Amino acid sequence: MHKTYVVPPMKKSGAYIVAASARPGFPKADNRLLGLHMTVSDLVLVTRLEGSEAEVTVLSGSSGKPAAGAEVMLYRFDWQKRHQRIGSKAER
Repeated sequence: MHKTYVVPPMKKSGAYIVAASARPGFPKADNRLLGLHMTVSDLVLVTRLEGSEAEVTVLSGSSGKPAAGAEVMLYRFDWQKRHQRIGSKAER
């Protein structure tokens, strides 16, 4: 096993796909390829779980203050019937 920690070079907010290859050139044969979705944002989600209840607070990462106008949406993931939004809550 081997672990390497890397700080991605993205400076602008946005959605990214990060891909990694065990071998230079990203060959498909005899290689291990991994990828992930990554969002760069000033927003931070603080989640507290208690039983089946969840409390989510949206904060500004730079100030630590609640994010004005934030809305949190709850989705039920279902790969066979499509993901569905089952609730949402806007800032109080």
